[in-house]
Amino acid sequence: MARMPGGRDYLRFWGSDGALSLGAYIRLLAVQVLLVVSLHGSAFDVGLLTAARWLPYLLLGLVAGTAVDRLPRRSVLVWTDVLVMAVLAAMAVLAGLDRLTIPGLWALALVAGGGSLFHEAAAQAILPDLVPPEDLLSANVRLEQTGAAAQSVGPALAGAIIAVVGTPLAIAMDAVAHLVSGALNAGLSPAPAANPRTAAGVRQEVRDGLRWVYGHRRLRSLALNTNLWFMFHAVTTTLLIPFLLLGLKLSPVAVGFVLAAAGIGSLAGIALSSRSAARWGAGRVIGRARALYLPSIALLALAPSASHGTTLAAFGLAAAAELVYGFAMGLEGPLESAYRQSITPRALQGRTNATMRASNRAVVVFAAPLGGALAVAAGFRPALWAAALGMGAVAAWYAFSPMMEATVGEAGNPSAPGSS
Repeated sequence: MARMPGGRDYLRFWGSDGALSLGAYIRLLAVQVLLVVSLHGSAFDVGLLTAARWLPYLLLGLVAGTAVDRLPRRSVLVWTDVLVMAVLAAMAVLAGLDRLTIPGLWALALVAGGGSLFHEAAAQAILPDLVPPEDLLSANVRLEQTGAAAQSVGPALAGAIIAVVGTPLAIAMDAVAHLVSGALNAGLSPAPAANPRTAAGVRQEVRDGLRWVYGHRRLRSLALNTNLWFMFHAVTTTLLIPFLLLGLKLSPVAVGFVLAAAGIGSLAGIALSSRSAARWGAGRVIGRARALYLPSIALLALAPSASHGTTLAAFGLAAAAELVYGFAMGLEGPLESAYRQSITPRALQGRTNATMRASNRAVVVFAAPLGGALAVAAGFRPALWAAALGMGAVAAWYAFSPMMEATVGEAGNPSAPGSS
């Protein structure tokens, strides 16, 4: 069992992360119901919405890492919370007034994505400043547990809110979550920038981050394999809610409970994460998690439509698929974060996290619209089967990668096998 990290700053940061996670899972369902049901958008439109959300990571991801290493990270967290709160409030108001269009939704998602880019880079980079190195794994486990709990509650709550008062209020709840997060982050202890402005310049600092990630034998293999994982993850998540609503004919309330199953699975995976890593090693546990995505997506593709008296079967298979998918993500998530943070020098934390996130989200920008287009052209089920087979290829590649022998305990050892 992971030890509970302490400290006032960590507790405030933990509360901020929990508020954002709950708001994000409420907004996830609300925005897609708004797009698919109210604005009559297609799976391709959902793919473009996803691409807009992550486009800033492609355009500014590497620069964001440099900025986060140069600036006080507390300030970055607070001001990005303010920006995203304002964007979400505007989205909720426009939706409530029936003045929001699909292009307008894309534009607002783009701006919110830019704020989230800098916020996430700062959040990943500040955690090693808040807890000692020996607490990094347990700190990540607690954050993942909170996110999984929010994933269990958020979609079901969103479904109920949408059914009773509509999508605008559900979107507004995420704006409130950013207000809470900003207030909590404002109370963090101030700390100097990790890497104040130097004569090297932004380009050199970006190159330093790229060299660290892709020069480290194990970190490179993790980054490249995760890039491919994100390709098929983007296809799956882009199709998920439209498939549940349009393909399986489930109601928004039922869809909320299906999505909540992923949170329950994630909680179970996180509960086993650190214990499994202690027994088999972080790298091997991540590999076993990646082998679970293929059967999960296959279950989803096999779910029947909820017409002709098969509603329970459709709901049951879809929920089971999400349960397994969430379990896999919960099992590997804390281990990836703790491994990356533990082997990276403080001055490179922002750039390392931003480099990996930028490359992953760059994949999403292209894969999400392609997944939506494939669903429009060939149907939801063939597109899901393609994603399932792709996840199988990801797991097979990982099984033969240097990451299989990685352990969080190798941190700080320059002669460790994972070093360049």
